[in-house]
Amino acid sequence: MSKTLSTSTITEVSKPSTPTDPTESPLAVAQRLFNEAEAAVKADVAGYDKAADEAWEEFEAVRKAEFVARWTRNNWVPVTNPYEGKSLQEIYRITRPAETRLDELLKAGFWREALKVLLYRNYCRLTLSQIKDFFRPWMEVDGSKIVYRKDGVAVFEGVSPALAELLSDKLFQRFPNELAWIAKYDVEEFTPPNQPANIVGSRIRKEYTPVYANELTKFPSEEF
Repeated sequence: MSKTLSTSTITEVSKPSTPTDPTESPLAVAQRLFNEAEAAVKADVAGYDKAADEAWEEFEAVRKAEFVARWTRNNWVPVTNPYEGKSLQEIYRITRPAETRLDELLKAGFWREALKVLLYRNYCRLTLSQIKDFFRPWMEVDGSKIVYRKDGVAVFEGVSPALAELLSDKLFQRFPNELAWIAKYDVEEFTPPNQPANIVGSRIRKEYTPVYANELTKFPSEEF
């Protein structure tokens, strides 16, 4: 027994989009229907192509951003300003040739930077007479000013106002007739032998060892 193919779907698909012109030949009708279907297919394909392009661009944008972020994180070393946080006088000191650094600082009138270099090159300790001899050709060093420490002890006497101001700089440490540049103190706790501990912790003592600027890597020799 043979089956009869239903033409309902065919009729649905091949139905003209506009009423058929009675004068239009069957071939013309078929051609028009084909053209309409072909245009619909092309429009559908174009829509999918556009959606695919947009999806690809979005994917590529994300992939590119991830790659750039990963590469930057693993490979990029940011450029830093070596003079960040330094004064103009300090920058001038650092950029002068070591052979002429002191002379150029003195000619520029940068007394503090010149004193730092002088101290650094003399193991960060100088007597008052050494400092006076160094600055004497460049500034008045003798006078009636007295420089005191915070505890009220007079450490430098008979100096000029300009030299007194320089010697009073908080960067330096003052001892009787001696100036030092101590960058920090190492603290070590110890217990004195044969000392009774009447109070908990009373036997603990601290010993402070000065660390001079020329002994620390944060003050590289090429800058002084």
